[in-house]
Amino acid sequence: LLGALYLDQGLDVCNVFVARQIFEDTLEENYLMDVWHLCDSTSETEGDTDRYLIPTSDTLAKFTKLEQITGIYFRHIKLLVKAFTHPSVCQDLLNIGSNQRLEFLGDAVLQFIVSRHLFLHFPECSEGQLTLYRITLVNNQTLGSLGTELGFDQFIRFQVMTTQQWRAQGMMMAAVVESFIAAVFLDRGLDCAKLFLEVTLIPRLNL
Repeated sequence: LLGALYLDQGLDVCNVFVARQIFEDTLEENYLMDVWHLCDSTSETEGDTDRYLIPTSDTLAKFTKLEQITGIYFRHIKLLVKAFTHPSVCQDLLNIGSNQRLEFLGDAVLQFIVSRHLFLHFPECSEGQLTLYRITLVNNQTLGSLGTELGFDQFIRFQVMTTQQWRAQGMMMAAVVESFIAAVFLDRGLDCAKLFLEVTLIPRLNL
């Protein structure tokens, strides 16, 4: 039902529908609906932009090079840095925080964009076939390779790693790619995240 509603009416209508199913007929329906929509419009950013901070920080300045590589320029560059900050990094002067929450969101955004593309471009395929196609794109190896080819490894912020952590570096790269997708989604919107994946990831589907 949600899939049909999205295809026919779009994400905003789906958002309202889900909220109503969850909160309708509750004692605090109006209050909970207001909180739901407030959370929907709240991101990890503050203000219109933080790019004015770039001249004050070598770290922020470094990430402008990543913007040149990807062609995506962030209104909130601290959000971009956060996407590349491993949990092992302690709080610094920038008060960035780690990318774990962004990874959680990025995984969902990635799954949605890839699923939508496959559904629209392979109308003859069954659910099982579409799932297999998605698995070939959304996995640690493919995402890790994408991150490496884009040079993301030059920008990951982490403390000195153990041998075991080095072995898991591919997983770290995949997590960074997912975090980056979340950052793009929050800062530039779904269409920009969709375009990025259509250019960099989806063409890797070899049928």
